[in-house]
Amino acid sequence: MLTFFIIALSSASMASGTLELTLNATFSNATFETFFCDLINGSTYSALDIEGNGTFLRLPSCIATMLSSSLISVTATEMVITDFSYLRTPSLDTLICQYCLFDPLAASTPSTPSGSPSTAPTAQIIDGFKDNGDVDWDEFTSMFAPTLLDLSFGNLKGSAPTRLWSALTFLRLQGNCLSGALPSSLYSTLPTQNEIEVNLSFNQISGQIP
Repeated sequence: MLTFFIIALSSASMASGTLELTLNATFSNATFETFFCDLINGSTYSALDIEGNGTFLRLPSCIATMLSSSLISVTATEMVITDFSYLRTPSLDTLICQYCLFDPLAASTPSTPSGSPSTAPTAQIIDGFKDNGDVDWDEFTSMFAPTLLDLSFGNLKGSAPTRLWSALTFLRLQGNCLSGALPSSLYSTLPTQNEIEVNLSFNQISGQIP
């Protein structure tokens, strides 16, 4: 297991295993993305664990490079998630994003110099989200097939889940901004022998969990 407290560290090629990063406020989004992409270049990992430590930096898009190899587990806390396109892989089994901010329009919003007129986001549907920023459960559930999904205590918004993954055993969405009724057909696609832990508390969701 490789652990880094990122204060000053040159990029390097790491051996296979678990990559753990703890961030600090000296990084901007651009410098962290460059650092991270250089760090993982040519390396393979089975697990990635990034502790944002209150920085709320953007989760780098080059994580897709790791997923194309052998990565099966991603854990991120206090990060900004702008899209889930990197999840399109059959190998990813565990996704944990606790206390993360979901900002699907950030990737399509051009930056402007201080004092210049703001520019509206371009009309672009980010993978896993609708163009209004709501989570798109139909697309999201078609992107990967986790056994554990934890997106708790963020600002995920939109409807209550409308679909589940057949292999899912843990679903934790508590502490978000989800609303609406759970569809009666929500559990119909699950094998009858499945035992699943579901936590949807601290949302505005109604309905029954069998």
